[in-house]
Amino acid sequence: MKNTLVLFSIAILSLLLTASSAQASEDINQDTTQQVITAGPVDLLGLIEKQGKDLSREIRQTKREIAALRHELKQPGIKESFAGIGYIFGFLGIAFYFAAKQKKP
Repeated sequence: MKNTLVLFSIAILSLLLTASSAQASEDINQDTTQQVITAGPVDLLGLIEKQGKDLSREIRQTKREIAALRHELKQPGIKESFAGIGYIFGFLGIAFYFAAKQKKP
């Protein structure tokens, strides 16, 4: 269940990022095309550097979000706590069963 939730969260995150980056890349491509028509070679280098910085910023943000998701998933939740308590009670029940069985003549 937990793995399914992780995969589902990552899938939704990637879809959202893909949709936003696709829209952003369309906007950038339109802006870049208009600027390239009027820009010289020096301006093209500036545009490429700007796009590289924007891409780096988006990648850093995505890495931070993935790291936050992984950190949240490493911590045990309520389900795991109750499962641990159940194991303890189960082992105690087995121990009491054998202790009671040995006391009977």
